[in-house]
Amino acid sequence: MPDTFEKLYAYAEKYQVDVVHMHKYFRFDVNVENPFPVPDTLKIAATFNEELPEPVLVSDNIAERMIDHLNFKMHVMPWLKFCRRDFLIENEISFPKIKTGEDDLWTIKILCRAKKILRIPDAFYIWRKNPDSLTRSKKVGGQKIKHIMNFSIIGMKFMAEIFHEEKFFQENPQYWYAWASRMVQGGFNIIFPELANSQPHEVFKIFYEQFAQDTGEQAELISYLCSMINAQQKQLYLASQKISELERRLAGN
Repeated sequence: MPDTFEKLYAYAEKYQVDVVHMHKYFRFDVNVENPFPVPDTLKIAATFNEELPEPVLVSDNIAERMIDHLNFKMHVMPWLKFCRRDFLIENEISFPKIKTGEDDLWTIKILCRAKKILRIPDAFYIWRKNPDSLTRSKKVGGQKIKHIMNFSIIGMKFMAEIFHEEKFFQENPQYWYAWASRMVQGGFNIIFPELANSQPHEVFKIFYEQFAQDTGEQAELISYLCSMINAQQKQLYLASQKISELERRLAGN
């Protein structure tokens, strides 16, 4: 939007912060008839369901920042953040070389290292929801599994680096575990349904090929554990279906 950077810079200077975090943004759905943003068609969207009537300084307590992040109150989208360049360079905050999830890993470093973060109620950025974008393009079968596994493997390496770099996580490993758990579980929640009709040895082979390529360390053991988890997921799903059926019958009686 016009004057966006001027206004964001004014906020940053007034409050002397490392990061200005926008609470809202404009959403624009791309389609054939309406390929470019038109002011009258823009919709305001909030990053989470909470009113923010005025600028608010985020707590400097990293534990509180992590809780907000885990509860999706500090969103990961880079385009919602206006960052001081020197702050990013001095703290070596950059994106890992993965195609999905890089914004979450980038955001964690910001939450750990920014001295002051300001949340503002304004909407300046126009998010064009493009169905053909990388994150929304439809991948099938092995392609989707490989994509998600690559993110999980490289993402965990990056998480391990952050754990060893940040004193906060070493002293409070429960926050690191909660964050890592959310990231990895999200990936497996996508992968396992794709393997619903696969046999354990087929699942093992799929995981092994990717782990052997990306890590080369303990690929056999990790792949076996993944195949076992997948098998247990199936058993839990079948058991859940049986329980639901029994509950329906009991309710009928």
